[in-house]
Amino acid sequence: LHIAIIALGSILISFLLLFFIISKIEKRLIEERKNDCVITAREISKVIENSNSLDLICTLYGNEFLSLDSSRIIDKYFSELVEETLTELNGLEGGIYVKGLGDFVGYAFPTSPPPYPVYGPPPRSHKLIEEQAIITIEKGKDIVNVHAFDPAIFPLATVPLYNNNTIIGSVWVRVHIERELPLTKLKRVVNFVTIISVVGFVVMAMFSFFLR
Repeated sequence: LHIAIIALGSILISFLLLFFIISKIEKRLIEERKNDCVITAREISKVIENSNSLDLICTLYGNEFLSLDSSRIIDKYFSELVEETLTELNGLEGGIYVKGLGDFVGYAFPTSPPPYPVYGPPPRSHKLIEEQAIITIEKGKDIVNVHAFDPAIFPLATVPLYNNNTIIGSVWVRVHIERELPLTKLKRVVNFVTIISVVGFVVMAMFSFFLR
């Protein structure tokens, strides 16, 4: 019985150690991808601010009689600007949230598996991205958060977009990392086995105590 308790204790310690290692690896990966998102969003912001095209954004939300065709041309133009930067890393998608328009323009996801999305952000995460973009505009600072709703997990970066020292919108970039985290499934197994091991260890310890 004592040997069984020692063996069970060793298994428990091993799983706790494995859980610790998995958590460290996941944390480092998430931080790396968060960094990728915010750096890329800043690059996109600089590209747009230096492109002498910000008047197009002002035109977009300043002219209520702008034709649908003209709106699409402007949207396509910014999509191409955003896409140039997003192609540098696999899996990144992003665009621009325009303050005065209260909507998104310039969506791009160049490394998306087919079928390639034409419009974005996707409906499921539209409101979430919009809310973070608005907070970035209001506070005038970069924000990077990790969001999760089963099964999606993604870091989202939003950075202010300036025109003559005035914030007119926010650039957003995100990347899905749930497929990069196969250890998440393993962690669930580790959690389960750890609980079973703890219960077994306690039961055996109590059984050993009563046998004395």
